[in-house]
Amino acid sequence: MEDTYTMYQLEDTKRKPYLVSVKLNNTLINMEIDTGASVSVISQETCKQVFGSDHSLEKSPCSLCTYTGEKIDVLGKRNVTVIYNKIGKGGNIEKVEFSEWAAPIVPIVKPDKSVRICGDYKVTINQVSKLDNYPIPNTDDLYATLSGGQAFSKLDLSQAYQQIVLDEESRTYVTINTHKGLYQYNCLPFGVSSAPGIFQRTMENLLQGIPKVVESRRHSYHWKFKE
Repeated sequence: MEDTYTMYQLEDTKRKPYLVSVKLNNTLINMEIDTGASVSVISQETCKQVFGSDHSLEKSPCSLCTYTGEKIDVLGKRNVTVIYNKIGKGGNIEKVEFSEWAAPIVPIVKPDKSVRICGDYKVTINQVSKLDNYPIPNTDDLYATLSGGQAFSKLDLSQAYQQIVLDEESRTYVTINTHKGLYQYNCLPFGVSSAPGIFQRTMENLLQGIPKVVESRRHSYHWKFKE
């Protein structure tokens, strides 16, 4: 049975497409991110560029069509391996065989153009968990606290929320479902609705009592008067 996928293309001159560099067969190519895409498509020219003389294709079981229903010819398919840079490395995430909870993944493009893989927890744990409404300080309050300083420093915590280790019981709730199987976070992941409140409370408790220090989300600021 043939699967049919619809291809959409919306023109927006005000917004450039989100591109990431993907290595296929040791060749870097730019591909546009589409969080709702079911398949990845490259042109025949790109296929020849990537695979050289060995650009033979297998027969594809799917077909493509435009939004209005016109059929797009599919020349064939080529199986490739997708590598998630940090999956299974560094102790932050690990593969599991079974889980009662499994959220789909969503790629998020960061300001530096890198891509962060997040769980789409609005369809799982965010629907049933109690929201942590711990207050987040606004910019005016931070400026008021920092007023009078003449020299400032800032600490930026890498992968902010993931500095917080989850207990064993909580980890099953933040499982993600990938084409490689189920993976479970060992640390607080992005996408959990209570993550900002949990992180803010934790950091404020850690920094409590240290003079001339304020905390805002993933940044800690310190100020002092010049001698």
